[in-house]
Amino acid sequence: MAVPRDGDAARNEITALRLTDGHGGVRLLREAFISVIENELSALGGMRLRHCPPGEDFYFCRSQSFIMPSGLVAHSVEEFFDLLPSISKASLYFHLIESRLRLGLETNDFSNWLEGRGKPELARAVNALDPYVNTLDELQARILRLGGKG
Repeated sequence: MAVPRDGDAARNEITALRLTDGHGGVRLLREAFISVIENELSALGGMRLRHCPPGEDFYFCRSQSFIMPSGLVAHSVEEFFDLLPSISKASLYFHLIESRLRLGLETNDFSNWLEGRGKPELARAVNALDPYVNTLDELQARILRLGGKG
């Protein structure tokens, strides 16, 4: 039987799960959440967790993304950086953050595209930007600076 732990340990483990750690997309992220929860339940000796007060139930939702062309197309690295200030925050999120889950890779759409245009250092620099410590506005500004446009 596992040693009982403070509930904070499980919360800390779940909080520490990040999209930028490893790869494998949604499936591996889900498995990591399940593992933490199962370990916590095992440590409690199969003990039933307390029920939440009425009105504080957790309602699971499902999400569905709709991908629509923005009308902006970059045909070169220079054009990419010229167009970057014009894209929406939703587009920035989709290509920079959500793409890690969608592709199941350690990279994002921007870095993947830049790598394919012969800019591996620039691709690595964009990929190294941490979406957990920067807002979308800050990420966009940092990418522009990396491309010499900010």
